[in-house]
Amino acid sequence: MDLELPYGFVPRFYQLASWNALWPTGSVTEGDPGNDVTRAFLLHHRRAGKDLNMFNLLQVKMSQRVGLYAHIFPTLTEGRRAIWNGMDRDGRRFLDYIPSHEEWELGQRGGWIVRKRDDEMSIRVANGSLYTVLGADHPDGVRGNNFIGVILSEYAFFKGPEVWDIIRPMLAENGGWMVVVTTPNGRNHSHALHMTFERLQKRGDPLYFAEVWTATKTGAVDPKRIQDDRDSGMSEEKIASEYECSYDASVEGSFYGPQMKLLREEDRIGKVPHDPRYQVDTYWDLGVRDPSAVWWAQKIGREHRLIDFQWWTGMGMPEMIKIVRERSPFYVYGKHYGPADLAVREIGMDFAVSRVETARSLGLNFTVVPKRAVEDGINATRALLATTYIDEEKCQLGIDALNMYRKKKMEGIVGPNNEGLYTNEPEHNWASHPADALRTGAMGLAATMQMDDVPEDLAPKIAMV
Repeated sequence: MDLELPYGFVPRFYQLASWNALWPTGSVTEGDPGNDVTRAFLLHHRRAGKDLNMFNLLQVKMSQRVGLYAHIFPTLTEGRRAIWNGMDRDGRRFLDYIPSHEEWELGQRGGWIVRKRDDEMSIRVANGSLYTVLGADHPDGVRGNNFIGVILSEYAFFKGPEVWDIIRPMLAENGGWMVVVTTPNGRNHSHALHMTFERLQKRGDPLYFAEVWTATKTGAVDPKRIQDDRDSGMSEEKIASEYECSYDASVEGSFYGPQMKLLREEDRIGKVPHDPRYQVDTYWDLGVRDPSAVWWAQKIGREHRLIDFQWWTGMGMPEMIKIVRERSPFYVYGKHYGPADLAVREIGMDFAVSRVETARSLGLNFTVVPKRAVEDGINATRALLATTYIDEEKCQLGIDALNMYRKKKMEGIVGPNNEGLYTNEPEHNWASHPADALRTGAMGLAATMQMDDVPEDLAPKIAMV
């Protein structure tokens, strides 16, 4: 059938670059389909028209290749509000940007839409492509699919990188594409992905695209509206984050915020290469259903260097240990510090076996760090960060986790200036795992007397077993 796409939608001037990079064969200007970008990160300010733009771009892509397409939001509720019930500033429904949707609503079948399910927020079109809205709060709904195109909307507000970890293998296998479109939310997992895509783009990789559009550049938001937000109590840091795409708005309740700020001010985050003259230690946090994280570190004189970091979701211990051991030709290992729960015995078919014993049978000997109060470990980590240098490229996700590791907020309770109040208990989110891995290392180093330069009141008194 003859099809007009985009259907009654004209991209704004600052949206043209993403159209031309991502969908050359169906975009505003022609390009080379063989050089289609397959990984894109669009950092756009609040009220920039992100979701409507992505929705229309996705309609074009559905017409070009038959397959399953997903529009994923932080929660299902947000997806329904933004897309299924969403309207543009002129009152036109988002769904009416799909050809024949208005006729479908009137009961006239036979157009581009052949099936629509309001309960599951999905639409199948005439060429066989299927569009669906999903929530990152239900990751099981993402697993088991074979998406060839995915939009991650407001990715910075996902609980962590789990959804990207789930969809990445399927896109790699089927030659699919993914676009992140978001505003910032501090230096979290979204910031790490942005920096990775930006580095690859600058190196000339044609598959990657990254851009930043602030309210100052687009002019899409009347400055009077921003002033209204300011007058109604929005902080300058929040305004910088929402409208000027700043990653540096401080994270309220952050455990390591001051230490990480000092690392940046003293240029201790940057290029930190591996020194082959010294041994490499690893610090672990091992999840069963949760993600796992590992830091690679070197102690050189009074300096503590974090030279590498890895994060895994849904990977078993044998696979993780294999990855660590495969680096042994480059890294001469010292100690592998693991958390206390490694020593917990798990019931197998015929006998109980601990994970530390399982690891030993796979060729990796853990030094198990005894369990102590979380507060002691946080103090030890703060002390360790005082002499730490971190490789920004290899440890980007770990750095962002240390920035985002925060205290649990007291729900429904505010301070005298309407500020949030926090407990001393950590909030369990994606950032917990990298932060817990570093805490394991800090406690392990303190226990083995490798932190003799740390003030005595900050070094916890613990003993190895």
